[in-house]
Amino acid sequence: ERLLRAAVLVVGLTADPTPFMGGRLLPVPVLRLVDIPLDASGSATLAARGGGGPLTVYLQALAADPTQPLGYEFSQALEVFLGP
Repeated sequence: ERLLRAAVLVVGLTADPTPFMGGRLLPVPVLRLVDIPLDASGSATLAARGGGGPLTVYLQALAADPTQPLGYEFSQALEVFLGP
């Protein structure tokens, strides 16, 4: 598949919606940033292994988008539970 652009996956342990770059960032404070490639439709598929849990993480993707007022597009945030 042809890759059009990349996004950044924002990972955090808490959900604290915070205004950021013209949108709302949910995983605050940020624990980690992960670059993820997007396919031609703007989608990404990621796999996660469980074990060692329980652990709940919050994820949200940001991608450059010149059509947005401040240049970024925000995905909806996800709450992900990783079980033992």
